[in-house]
Amino acid sequence: MLIPLRNLRLFLCAAAALGLALAALPATTASAAPLTIEVSAGQSVATALKTVAPGGTVVVHAGAYPALALSSLTWTSRVTLRAADGEAVTLDGITLQRVSNLTMSGLRTTKVVTIDGGSGIDLVSSSPLGVTVKNGAADIDIADNDIDGGWNGVAVVSWSGAPRPRGVRISRNRISGQANDNIQIGIADDVTVEDNVLRAPVMNDNHNDGIQFMGGERLLVRRNRISGQDQAILLQPESTLGTGNRVGDARVENNIISGTRGAGIIVTATDGTSIVNNTIYDTPYASIHLIGQNIGLEVANNVMKQLWLESGASAPAVEDFNCVVSGGKGTHDVRSDPQFTDRVDYRLASTSPCRDLSRLLDAPLDDFDRVLRGPQPGAGAREVTAS
Repeated sequence: MLIPLRNLRLFLCAAAALGLALAALPATTASAAPLTIEVSAGQSVATALKTVAPGGTVVVHAGAYPALALSSLTWTSRVTLRAADGEAVTLDGITLQRVSNLTMSGLRTTKVVTIDGGSGIDLVSSSPLGVTVKNGAADIDIADNDIDGGWNGVAVVSWSGAPRPRGVRISRNRISGQANDNIQIGIADDVTVEDNVLRAPVMNDNHNDGIQFMGGERLLVRRNRISGQDQAILLQPESTLGTGNRVGDARVENNIISGTRGAGIIVTATDGTSIVNNTIYDTPYASIHLIGQNIGLEVANNVMKQLWLESGASAPAVEDFNCVVSGGKGTHDVRSDPQFTDRVDYRLASTSPCRDLSRLLDAPLDDFDRVLRGPQPGAGAREVTAS
């Protein structure tokens, strides 16, 4: 049957109007991803994370959960995975491979948390059995955690030629009881280690370090309390990580180091290292032990018992304004007992010869307690005026 042209035009106009009206109606066949998902024991944490909307939160209730493994998952807005308030949540490890924009909080793990690539990952206020960051992972925050036991407390690692982790911040953690190192880094760039309490790895044959920096550029270590290791800090390029590996532009400032089983800080074959305004005392071996050729090394404004150069080691490019009992040769070094008020907090007495000793040019703006330094700062990690 033929439709008259006039009727056909009317039909098409009506159909178009109906289509526009339907398009204006809200969709009812597909629901939006939820902003909050609650997970209870027996349910899948991974499924919840894959379902939650960008910017959303997955709240996990008390219980023991299997290992969480996520791969190639990125949210346009940061997602939060957290334990329900006041509830104990245990996961049998966490592995994130190429995952981005995730904060994890309040979780306990029985195995290591591995961050393998990806970016924008925060692990906070948790109790993991160690954290490993590798394969070019970037913009990583590890903060306010209790990390007890395991092999390394935090490891930030790569090999020569592989993508380096970068922009990793390790802050305000309590790390102790590891079989190897509290913190091990290399090869990695732009890593900050600050405001941590690092204590007593297990005594064994692994030359346990508080912080071992095996390679990379621009390490900043500041305001940490370090005690009980074989050596508190080891700065030394590790040849097994590949040719061309180096330790470059490391800065160590405002740390309090005491009660190690060996040396305080060991520096070997580094380039551009600065060790300033640290208090390094009550170590059975040298406070600072230099080995090999260290290019552009600065050792200034420290309170320490002994600066020791191993046979054949190069002298620091700058060594001055230290309060050092033995080994210092700087023009302005003070070779005297520093006069601590105690051997716990290592505060200097008001009569200390280390007071007002430092050169302002090299001193950090504030001290271990975040007290601003004056125009004539003192040597060591703590200003005499710190409360």
